[in-house]
Amino acid sequence: MSRSFKDILTPTIDLIIPGTIRVILSFKGDEMVCMYFENPKKSWTNKPVMTNSWHCVDAKVSDEYIYINGLAEPKDLIAWGMELIAGMKAGD
Repeated sequence: MSRSFKDILTPTIDLIIPGTIRVILSFKGDEMVCMYFENPKKSWTNKPVMTNSWHCVDAKVSDEYIYINGLAEPKDLIAWGMELIAGMKAGD
């Protein structure tokens, strides 16, 4: 049975400032992926924007291991990050 990236990576969620969340995915203490999520601001001009959900505004992959071994695609990692913070509000 093969393991998925969700079984291998350990998520850490930090509220940086109200309205901004950082999700770090690490493997054995080494940071592999860092993603930043924000609540849409009223000044965002791209529509449609739902103001009650989080959006990934920046992401950095520190280690290519994830892609080389075919564990996950970037869209999979972002989707998991959104899944992890789904119930959080800006003030949490």
